[in-house]
Amino acid sequence: MPRRSTRIGELLLRQKNEKSTDWKDRLWLLSGILKRSHNELFLSSSELLAGAVLKRYEQALQKRKRGEPLQYILGEGDFWGRSFLVDKRVLIPRPETERLVEIALEQIKGESVRILDLGTGSGAIAVTLKLERPDWRCSASDVSKSALQVAAKNAERLGAEIELHCENIFGRKLSPGKFDWIISNPPYLEFARDFIAKDVRKHEPRMALEPLSENRLRDVSERAAWIAEGILRACAENERRPLGVLMELSPRVAYYLERKWRRHKSVSSVERHADLAGRRRFLLLRWK
Repeated sequence: MPRRSTRIGELLLRQKNEKSTDWKDRLWLLSGILKRSHNELFLSSSELLAGAVLKRYEQALQKRKRGEPLQYILGEGDFWGRSFLVDKRVLIPRPETERLVEIALEQIKGESVRILDLGTGSGAIAVTLKLERPDWRCSASDVSKSALQVAAKNAERLGAEIELHCENIFGRKLSPGKFDWIISNPPYLEFARDFIAKDVRKHEPRMALEPLSENRLRDVSERAAWIAEGILRACAENERRPLGVLMELSPRVAYYLERKWRRHKSVSSVERHADLAGRRRFLLLRWK
């Protein structure tokens, strides 16, 4: 345990040699607690840390040793250059999901476009799209009321005017005909089949990772595709369909849905866009 008061440099140097927790994690924890960049920490290495700060740091360090994600410990995660509040009610925003936003900004044209972020979680996608395209009308929905509380806080603190709805896929209020585009990062994993990091399995909300049994579609062989298939069916069955749907999926699910929907009578085109690793897992479907 650190002394009652310890200099920043001494703390980092002493703990760099310890093997129980990654030194970079320790650096991120201290940086997050003090709200300073890594460079600022090193430049202020002679500064004494108060006992209360050291106590908070040690508590955070113990959580990290138990495998809790850094973002949950610090209460925030970065997305598209902005800081979003996160806790165990929502998934941690991933850098790879920034590619979903990038594709949306590239592919969706026009002013006053009506966007629905379906399964919004922390609100990272909807908030980012609204801030990048202020003329777009962005809505966000989630089946979890507690997740929407987090999304509402993020929208408020970042100054994004979005509408929030608690709905299970599509309800009466969220008929797909009310929107031009559906953007979604739905649950697309299967715990029995896909690799899922230990800390993700243990700490992040399972209902946001894997479709629940009540989402089962008997004629869909891929459990991981249940939610995404439900979104596409809801659009196809509506007389006023959106212009398109863009989803982040696994490569397997994206390929499964591409083959299943590319010849559907209501579909104009289906594309799979690659992530930064070259995996074609972002599904973009346009309706006739």
